[in-house]
Amino acid sequence: MKDKRRVIASLWGGNGVAERCEVQAEDGETVACVAKRIQFPKDSSIDAKRKRKSYHNELAFYRSVAPDLLGDGGCAVPRPVELSAGKEAITLILADVSSDYPVSREELSATQLRTALEWLARFHARYWERPDLHRGLAKRGSYWFLETRPEELKRIDRRRYQRLLRCAPALDARLSGVVHERGQRRYSPSFLTLVHGDYKPANLQFTRDGSRCVVYDFQYAGRGYGAVDLCYLLFPDGLRQDDMLRHYHRALCA
Repeated sequence: MKDKRRVIASLWGGNGVAERCEVQAEDGETVACVAKRIQFPKDSSIDAKRKRKSYHNELAFYRSVAPDLLGDGGCAVPRPVELSAGKEAITLILADVSSDYPVSREELSATQLRTALEWLARFHARYWERPDLHRGLAKRGSYWFLETRPEELKRIDRRRYQRLLRCAPALDARLSGVVHERGQRRYSPSFLTLVHGDYKPANLQFTRDGSRCVVYDFQYAGRGYGAVDLCYLLFPDGLRQDDMLRHYHRALCA
């Protein structure tokens, strides 16, 4: 296939570029796409390893989960057109969704927030208590947890947050799905689902009327509790909006 490229952004951490392109398939059809061309730097830091792992995770999502969601219609995601990976590079060519979902905002309106909560609820419900349905994704979804953030943990004010720091390992273990029974630690799938892991307005686009949305950037998708995505979207003010929490719950149970 042939394509015309135009760089639209640098990828997070300087790991490549995002391009808008028109791809001509073998059947002659021209497809408007966005390509993420990821090139890994020669860097062995914890931060670089985390980024590398996240891009491989996104590749796994578009290979296994996206086709499942695209057949449903209730959880819109970009359609993968071409996916490839080498030792030091990954290319994700995805259908451009901007014509159908042209609106993006840093702060969501009430209508957009309800739409985002409905998408999230359908996504969580689809994989409820079967987060490992699609193999290859992270065993622990989410942008923030202790294993990936040792440097940030060291910088916390130990005098001010002494109690939180004492509880942090136990809280982190519980959020990973580990439970303690009769002195034993074991993994429990109860209430776990597949989480987006970085569910925020920057990773959503909407129709002009705000009634539908598409979601992307699945670098941190994986096993987790739906409340992690919910808190990440609503924090800090939305958590005081009981009507939004009820809206999510109704959609989850629909």
